[in-house]
Amino acid sequence: IISSESRPWIEVVKPAVFELDSRSGQILREFKTGDEVEVGRTIEGKDGALANIYFPDGAVVRIPGASKFVIEEVSFDAKTEKVTTRISLAAGRLWNKILELATPDSLWEVRTANAVATVRGTAFGVEVVNGTSKFIGSEHKVEVAPIDAKTKKVIKEAAAFIANGNKLEIAAADIIEVQKNTRALAMKVEGQARGAAAAVSAVAAKATEDWVRNAEAADGKINQRVAELQEL
Repeated sequence: IISSESRPWIEVVKPAVFELDSRSGQILREFKTGDEVEVGRTIEGKDGALANIYFPDGAVVRIPGASKFVIEEVSFDAKTEKVTTRISLAAGRLWNKILELATPDSLWEVRTANAVATVRGTAFGVEVVNGTSKFIGSEHKVEVAPIDAKTKKVIKEAAAFIANGNKLEIAAADIIEVQKNTRALAMKVEGQARGAAAAVSAVAAKATEDWVRNAEAADGKINQRVAELQEL
């Protein structure tokens, strides 16, 4: 049951994951399984860490290794039953598994420095390395829109959609290209579908494959459990 008092909580599979003061960067505590997660605080996973954050609506965010992010908002409107979740990823990786959202206007959003992914119910990964954002589609569609580097505003008209198996990288050069052609990101996704995506190193590709494969395996267990409950 979701309520306005419900909070996310964390399961630490492999240490260490810390809560930091978002202004000073000071470590406030090391998370233990069962701890509630405060909205607005910075969460930092160290190398080798593995943790899951469970949200009141059934969604799960997985922290695979070194990462730094903030859960900016987790809200529930009791009158409309609208659920809103916003996360900002500064560095590292996050995997998001969202069940079907409660209402059509409910929102799950993950923002990086140069792009934002918005979904209604799906699974997808986000990775930030050296200022480049990578979005990895898994279940259903994910809308990815670039962010103007100067104004910090989302360029909604330049959004692209990725689905299962699609990957979309957004770097500073892509933002410049989007300002010339709003279909630049969509064309990039289309090019990938034709086998024209830029090559990455074998080591980097394998690392990405491993964390994505592990996340999708965990998602499969959730999907199986949901299917079993629906049959009851």
